[in-house]
This record gives sequence, structure tokens and C-alpha cells, in this order.
Amino acid sequence: MIHGRSARDVFIADGLAPDFATEAIGALDYIHRREGDIEIYFVCNSSDKPVEAACQFRVTGKAPELWDPIHGTIRQLTDWTSSKDQTHIPLYFDPFGAHFIVFRKPSSPPTAAPPSPNFPTWNVRQEIHGPWRVHFDPALRGPGNVEFTKLVSWTTRPEKGIRFYSGTAVYRTTFEFKSETRNSNSRFYLCLGDVHEIAEVRLNDKSLGTLWSIPFRADATAALRDGQNDLEIEVVNFWPNRVIGDASLPEAQRITRTNIRKLTAETPLTESGLLGPVRLLSVAP
Repeated sequence: MIHGRSARDVFIADGLAPDFATEAIGALDYIHRREGDIEIYFVCNSSDKPVEAACQFRVTGKAPELWDPIHGTIRQLTDWTSSKDQTHIPLYFDPFGAHFIVFRKPSSPPTAAPPSPNFPTWNVRQEIHGPWRVHFDPALRGPGNVEFTKLVSWTTRPEKGIRFYSGTAVYRTTFEFKSETRNSNSRFYLCLGDVHEIAEVRLNDKSLGTLWSIPFRADATAALRDGQNDLEIEVVNFWPNRVIGDASLPEAQRITRTNIRKLTAETPLTESGLLGPVRLLSVAP
């Protein structure tokens, strides 16, 4: 503090623009580093809600790129403007999402055409309701095959073998995809909604990858077919629920134990499984 003012206040009063500014400053935080002539900003959303905000970076003369830390992709941002000492960029963040915004290439003169949006517009094509055939491994005290008429947390089920289950459960269902909803230029994605904690997705025996972070969305374009589609989702949760369930059993019947964290029969269970909604989305290129 300098005479009751923060260093940021002093710099702004002297005409120096903030290093990073946004109207969503309560939700967004950032780190900035310089590597030679490259300016690297890491901006993250610390809230559990999506955030769409105009962000200002104290950089000029360079075009912004978005480096995706989840998928390892790099793409040029097209919707941005530059003032005397700042670059202004509209950005979107998923809940707890983050972007690297990198300035490393000289900016090109603006074109007369309006820029394309920095982020796609997702269109819900259909919701996949099930019913779901779910397999819980009997070796982990699961009940084997069970039908879920709707997606709920395992902890809300009446069966002890599901309520206290820890491990991998496999969800299977089929859904119809109508060819008239397909556009040759569109891409299709499966969005799993709420997942606890990790999911591997297969559509028509083709792997769509492992999803471990919000928004739990996978590209399904190549695997999706007209007519009936077979969907399989393996979901893995954390271990505490099985330890909590074992705590109420005689020692000889327990299959788990831990000396790292104190878990008892009264410890609250953690939400587990595929909670959805599971939706098929499309986006134009």
C-alpha cells in the first residue's frame, strides 16, 4: 500500500492500463509471464458457473491465440480489437475452465468483414434418455446388471451394492439418429452433462476418448451413423464410498481400508456416476 492506495491504483492513476481487466474479475483470475517477445496469459474461471466476459490485456501489435490446456490445441482468435495500449477480447469459460491466451505473432490489419465468433454456438439436437443398462462389477460388491430408467447418483439408489459402490460401472443404451438432422458441414458432439468422476465413451464400438473435466464433451462426428446407435460409457468414481460402506461391516468382510483419511459409517457419501443429461449437440464450422 502507498498512502492507503494499492500499487494497482497508483499505476492506473499514472495512466498505466491494468495488466488484465474484466467486468468478471470476481470469477476470473490470471497469471501473466513473458518469454522473450511472447506474452503468455493463463486465465481461469474459479466459479462453478460458465462465464462470458470482455477481457482486456495490456498487449498491442500482436494477434491473440487460444491455447487449450485440456485438448492441447492452438487456434487464432478472430474477434478482438486493439486500443492504444490494450487488446480487447470477448472470451467464454466453462465452469472451472481455463485458457492460455498467447500473443506471439504480429497482428494483421483489420478486415471490413465482421469477425467470426471466438467460440461456437452449441445446438442441442436431441437428449438421450435411455433406459440405461448399467453393469456394476460383482467383484467390487456390485449387483451386476441393473436398469436405470433415469440417470441419478449411485448414492441415491436403494441397493447397498450401488450406493456404496466404488470402481467402474458401464452404462449402455441405444438411440436413433435421423439423417435429416445431419448437415454435411456440421460436427456432432456427445455431451455427458454431470459426471463423477471420469468417463470413457464409445459410440458404435469406436472410442471417443476419456473425459475427465467439465464440459465432458466428445467429438462423435466420425462414429455417428443414421438409424440406431449403440452408446457405451464407462464411469469411474472415487474410493471413499466403498470405504464408508465397509466401515459398517465386520472386519473380516471388508475389502477396503485406508490409513490416510478417517472415514466412518457416518461419513457423507460423495456423488458418483453419470448424472447427465446426455445430449447430442451440433456445431457449424
